[in-house]
Amino acid sequence: MALMNDYDRIVRTLKKLEQTSAECADLPTLARAAGTLPSAFCRLFARWTATPSQDPLRFLTLADLEERRIAKRRAGADTRRWRRRRAPRVDLVAATREEIRSGGAGWTIEAGLAKSPFGTCLIAVGPKGICVLAFPSSKDWKRAAEMIRNEWPRAQLRRADAAARKWAARLFALPRKQRSLAPLRAFARGSPFQLRVWRELLRVPSGALISYGELARAAGSPGAARAVGSAMARNPIAWLIPCHRVIRGTKDCGNYGGGRLRKRAMLAWEGASL
Repeated sequence: MALMNDYDRIVRTLKKLEQTSAECADLPTLARAAGTLPSAFCRLFARWTATPSQDPLRFLTLADLEERRIAKRRAGADTRRWRRRRAPRVDLVAATREEIRSGGAGWTIEAGLAKSPFGTCLIAVGPKGICVLAFPSSKDWKRAAEMIRNEWPRAQLRRADAAARKWAARLFALPRKQRSLAPLRAFARGSPFQLRVWRELLRVPSGALISYGELARAAGSPGAARAVGSAMARNPIAWLIPCHRVIRGTKDCGNYGGGRLRKRAMLAWEGASL
């Protein structure tokens, strides 16, 4: 049996939290779910988030969801609050109609599997930038590669795990360590509406959150919250285009293509770095 890593233990803890009422959640409960003592769990959380020791209960229960929301009605204050957390910049390049029709013919896409704070990730980089970032349910390369071929079926695919590991080290660095890095380039195919939604998502800083309705308004389509959800489901570049930062209008974090528990872990990880 494979040994559990820190993320595996965090997921076990989050599963337990979903079965536990807020009043009954405490540090010993988290530690038991992770199979550790409370003191060891605090060290595990600090190691996983790469931050000084903090109260893991606060972040894993997502007790501060409402505080982290950006709302249009207070956009000025929110901009000042989050200004320093907008790095790294991501330039989203939209595929042309000709590129979409060609399916990537003539391109070479380098892709590989790498470890991340949220489990194994798949990173694919083509001639115009990062074109796929996903969290496959299986570490099987053939199944993971299908996620790339679904986007660019005629491109030549070259496996490059070492390159993926280097990309992962940069993409999952804490925000405070990314401020001096050069902009990242993402390349995606999508409808005009999807691209508007994705570009608005890129304006949401690390640690901040936005509701579906607020995102729809920002994308110029008030009342299109359901369509926003569809655009997010179509996002081929998870994490970098941060769909995980969209929550429901209530204190519920909502669903996520990479799994609800993974989304909760992402929100806790970013919250701890604030």
